[in-house]
Amino acid sequence: MPDKLKEFPRNITLNRTLGLGSAVLLGVGAIIGGGIFTLTGLVAQYAGPALPFVILIDACIAITTALAYAELSSAFPGAGGGYRWVRDAYGPFVGHMAGWISWFASAVACSLYAISFAFYALELWFGYVLPAFHINSYIPEVAFWERIISTVVIILFGFFNLRKGAFGRKLGNIITLAEIGVILFFIATGAIAVINNPDPLVNFAFNLPHGIFGIFAGAGIMYIAFEGSEIVAQSAEELKNPKRNLPLSILISFAIVVSLYLGVMIVALGGITGAQPAWQVLANAGQGALVSAARYFSPIGALVLTFGGALAGLAAMDATIFSSSHVSFAMGREGQLPRFMGRVHPLKKTPDPALIVSLIVIIGMAILFPLKEVASVADIMFIILFAQLQLALIVLRKRRPEVERPFKVPFYPALQIFALCGYVFIGSQFLHVSPIGLAIVVLWMLLGFGVYKKIARPNYKEDFGRVAVFDEHIGIVAPGYHYRIVVPIVGTASLHEAALRLEVVKAMAKRYLPATIYVIGIHNVPPSRTFESVIKHPNGQESGELDHEHSFVHEVAKKIKESMPDDVDVDASIRLARSGGEADAILNVVERYHADLLVLGWRGWTKTQGQRLGSTLDPILYRHSCDMIIVKQGGNLRIQNILLPSSGGAHAQFAASVAAALGKADNGSVTALRIVSSATSQEKRTSRITEIIHDFKWPADMPLRIEVQEGENVAQTIIDKNKETDVVVMAASRGRIFKEFLLGNTAQKVASQSTKTVLIVKHHADINIPFWKELRKRFF
Repeated sequence: MPDKLKEFPRNITLNRTLGLGSAVLLGVGAIIGGGIFTLTGLVAQYAGPALPFVILIDACIAITTALAYAELSSAFPGAGGGYRWVRDAYGPFVGHMAGWISWFASAVACSLYAISFAFYALELWFGYVLPAFHINSYIPEVAFWERIISTVVIILFGFFNLRKGAFGRKLGNIITLAEIGVILFFIATGAIAVINNPDPLVNFAFNLPHGIFGIFAGAGIMYIAFEGSEIVAQSAEELKNPKRNLPLSILISFAIVVSLYLGVMIVALGGITGAQPAWQVLANAGQGALVSAARYFSPIGALVLTFGGALAGLAAMDATIFSSSHVSFAMGREGQLPRFMGRVHPLKKTPDPALIVSLIVIIGMAILFPLKEVASVADIMFIILFAQLQLALIVLRKRRPEVERPFKVPFYPALQIFALCGYVFIGSQFLHVSPIGLAIVVLWMLLGFGVYKKIARPNYKEDFGRVAVFDEHIGIVAPGYHYRIVVPIVGTASLHEAALRLEVVKAMAKRYLPATIYVIGIHNVPPSRTFESVIKHPNGQESGELDHEHSFVHEVAKKIKESMPDDVDVDASIRLARSGGEADAILNVVERYHADLLVLGWRGWTKTQGQRLGSTLDPILYRHSCDMIIVKQGGNLRIQNILLPSSGGAHAQFAASVAAALGKADNGSVTALRIVSSATSQEKRTSRITEIIHDFKWPADMPLRIEVQEGENVAQTIIDKNKETDVVVMAASRGRIFKEFLLGNTAQKVASQSTKTVLIVKHHADINIPFWKELRKRFF
């Protein structure tokens, strides 16, 4: 039975109350409010009559984002959306920054919509309500009143979200439906105006005010008009049947919005008549661009569009308040933000603390900055977030191919590469569109880095400590520096299967005395179960589920301690990890204990598409932060004759130290092997011996036999030579471009084809991989 039961995280969940229709309306409401009513006039100042092309450019890029969200959200549903996927792909720091960006992007977008609502509310009040009662309709101090109204409506909708059960969500759905009705009215009356216009094509003449780059500047500003797919993804934990409804709701809402956008832009340009070009009418009207266009279409068009603009702002505010609060809730729940932000109301199950903090950020942006800067900040933030998302999709396709994906992005990875290029191009336009917006983004990113250092990173380590359910120490050593070795055990293999790995661990511990060995049993917990249920039954009694693993881990620890000197400490523990998260659990142990060496077992080559060594080993090989030894055990358990192939490189000296440690531990012999082609001269063969001695820095008290052997196929030559020995110690090598995978091409071939025991070693401290190679390794 477990000797010690530590604290483990509570399984905080949200109610599943959203159906497919509500999710579609949630996405449509978020998307429409950002572009059509708020930014059309501003975009017209840059793009002129090319407004439909702006929509098409953004739509082509944004559809890739919608497809990425559809795949990832159906495969990995849960609150937090994009930030959790980026974290799973790239680790805690990049994941934290993605969440930090996503939270701020949604909050700033909400500020934008609040400013837009305030504009239309003032137009409605002073332009229609007061004149109906013959009261002076002059608007005093517009900017001041916009800030007041923005603040009031943000607080009001925050209250609705605090009561988000049925009332808040139904209100959002009603507003979205009314908003779509206004848009359809605009398109219908505009289409009649286009038909009645004697020469509508003149308004589409390509007289660009800022040239071709003005179109792309407009596309950068308008890109927030397509933000919204991620909001549906962030609602996954509250969505009924998320595997089916998530991709459907994202794609349906996107198709509806693109159709409406194109219709609005075409009739807005084609239906305006007069001496002034249509795009100038829209540009001069600013936020009221569509209201100005509607005056040409219908006697009541301006009133309907003013009302519609106010509704659009409300609908988008509802969706983005929902989004920002749920991202910050997910981050708070996982320790990325202060933990109080991860709490929910005990009865309503709403993330009240996260919502209140988000409202403070939203109000601050709405009060401090004008519309253009607020829109630019939101645009830049979403562009960065969506670029991270595309990269995460690529990485997760490689690392987690076993996960069921009800929807898969077509034309992978061509669409992702296209999207990344598009993000870079339209994002670069903000260098001249909004330098202030760029400065705000940089400051927010720096603040996010500080939050990670002070809050997220310590909590990340602390969280991992909470999933230890059994700890035992065998041996006591004096305080001070120890060489720290981590030995993970996933599942309960037999001692025979782990025998050689344990011998390697003992040999390395003896070489680097004093040492501490951490034997870590990893127990998989499926998402459907809580950590509590693994430990105890509902009646409070211990479940006994971990008894077998506890016994096995204890037996492994005892086996290691046998014949070890007193200054070797052995620590045994069991850690709970979500299924599929074994690699993260192991990497967390490495970071938590500041490990010097990680010793892993490998049962053989995986046949799973997209994986090299397996779903556990692959992520570790990408992200390990210490020296590593991978042991593929053969049939012979002897370690008397050790083969040490030499090809130089950053890992060669560490490989030599491992071979020397094994040789000393069992009084074995080590043979260093250098392979040359048949055309190599005798002089060069002699120089290869000198290179071996230089590369290995071999200890003087350990005999070393050196052989130079001919062979055109390096891997096969090593395999043949290994038949005469017990173990081969391979240094992970760097192959040529497109031939290097995770361990080096030669090391992989030897490990996969040799029937003898193979050790592959990777040294961490002195590796200096060029930046472009690291990008290629991670992403492609």
